[in-house]
Amino acid sequence: MADETVPTPRERIRSLLDDLRTMRDELRVQIHLGTLEAQTRWKEDLLPRVEKLERDIEAAGRELGAGIEARTEELRDQVRALWSDLKDRAGGKARS
Repeated sequence: MADETVPTPRERIRSLLDDLRTMRDELRVQIHLGTLEAQTRWKEDLLPRVEKLERDIEAAGRELGAGIEARTEELRDQVRALWSDLKDRAGGKARS
C-alpha cells in the first residue's frame, strides 16, 4: 500500500486558492470573448468575491478552517462554471 499523505486544511486551501487565482488570471484574458452577461457576472459578482476571499485567507493566516475551505471550493466551482460557459460560447478556445 502506498504511503499517502493527507494534505492539511492549510495545504488544501492553498491549493484551492492557487487554482482559483490561475482561473482568475486566465478569465481576465478571456472575458472579452464572453457575453455582456458573463462580463457583468465576472466583474460585479465573482471578481470582488475572489479578491475578498484572498484578503480573508491572508488575514486568517494559521487560523484557516473548514469555513474558508468551503467558501474557496464554492467560489472555485462558480468561477469554473463561468469559465466553462465562456469556453462553450468561444468554441472551445478557453481552458476548462
